[in-house]
Amino acid sequence: MASFGLRPHVVYGPEREQGLTAAPSLAARAVAEGRTCEINYTGTAGYDYVEDVALALVRGALESPPGAHVVDLPGDEATPEAIRDMLVALEPSAAGRITVNGPAIPSNAPPERRLIQRLFPDWERVSLRVGLARTLEFYGWVKQS
Repeated sequence: MASFGLRPHVVYGPEREQGLTAAPSLAARAVAEGRTCEINYTGTAGYDYVEDVALALVRGALESPPGAHVVDLPGDEATPEAIRDMLVALEPSAAGRITVNGPAIPSNAPPERRLIQRLFPDWERVSLRVGLARTLEFYGWVKQS
């Protein structure tokens, strides 16, 4: 019997709109829609693109070897300021429209990392920059529809 547990970091991407750490996704949506936005927390965290999380859950359900497995995704670590800067680099018109303010979020680093590559050596993740670009693209498409 196989058991699979997944410990993602902050999940971001299209349609992530609930909770404190939805702010990077909401900021990307605001950029795509030409609005202002505040990322309402500070501090360094790991970030995992929503498609990576979904793929990990599907692979965990269908491909896990026998035994109990708990794994972490190898997300990018970043600050909200770095996310703001990436969004502005992707869409320069967003300069000055994204602010960062708020409390530091607690560290989400597990005591011992057990990367998903232990189970799936072929695992490839979406980088934070590419994930933010895909999120901007999604919300730009939604706006045009």
